[in-house]
Amino acid sequence: MSDNDEFENNVAQTGEGQGATYSVPVSTLRKNGHVVIDGRPCRLLQVSTTTEGSDLVAEDLFTDQEIEASLPSDATVNVPTVSRKDYQLVNVDDDEGMLNLQDIEGTPRDDIRIPNGTLGDQIKADFADGKDLVVMILSAMGESKPISVREATKAE
Repeated sequence: MSDNDEFENNVAQTGEGQGATYSVPVSTLRKNGHVVIDGRPCRLLQVSTTTEGSDLVAEDLFTDQEIEASLPSDATVNVPTVSRKDYQLVNVDDDEGMLNLQDIEGTPRDDIRIPNGTLGDQIKADFADGKDLVVMILSAMGESKPISVREATKAE
């Protein structure tokens, strides 16, 4: 098995149910871009070119875990299709730990957990204060999480 084949199997392989990815040469990767490492969608924190290839330092989009990989210069890597979408906050279900959301077309979404930390605290407090909120959801490879919250404008 060549180094590139091993990389394809261990670092950037897309599997069933993981969602949309596309392939690019490792030489095109840049800081703050995205890449799949160990089957996980990541944001690139650092890309270093060496005589043997590229060294990547990335952060998992959903766990915030830092991941490193060294790749041969002729490797092809998978890049996740990452999307951000605004949803109207309908309810905060503290018992279940879930957000009840609705997109602009009126389609409900009840599969997003209340995030831990400052963002989750802000969502709960602002909702309890009766504010009309819009939550931005980041999605990639079949996973989603809230990344920001803001008050809705009158046009929303």
